[in-house]
Amino acid sequence: MKKIITLIYALVTSVFVYGQNQVHVAWDNGGELITDAVAESEGADLKEAAPSRDLFSNSRGSVKPVSIVCTFNASDLKAIDSKEVAFEVKWFYYMSTRRSTMGTYTVLVDPNKCDSEGLVKMVCTKNNPQAGWWEVQVRNKNTGELVEFGKKTSFSILLK
Repeated sequence: MKKIITLIYALVTSVFVYGQNQVHVAWDNGGELITDAVAESEGADLKEAAPSRDLFSNSRGSVKPVSIVCTFNASDLKAIDSKEVAFEVKWFYYMSTRRSTMGTYTVLVDPNKCDSEGLVKMVCTKNNPQAGWWEVQVRNKNTGELVEFGKKTSFSILLK
């Protein structure tokens, strides 16, 4: 019986790992979509938010949020056999050569809520980021595996 359960678990995990090859990763920089490759090589300019007219707001202004967008095939997420798929998203900021954790977030995705093409989006947003190198790691909490795209398990963006 244990062998059958192990075989079924391995099959489900391998289906999901295979499905991760179908993952697409992009960055949303204040409404401007940037591919992962461009974000890492060329970087992106920080987008300024419109100044607030509120007398009690911060007078320095603010920066529009930056989001990482992962797109999955709904069928791959349904293979996990869970109502919701939980992703843990870790944001890191590089100060010189030292990496600091700037936040860990859990994003729940319903595999049954897909678009007309059968795709499900997972979006995690970092509000008011500062200029510099950012790195994000996305882990599927249901399987314990890091999300992989193009043989990479972490995604970087240079914000200028």
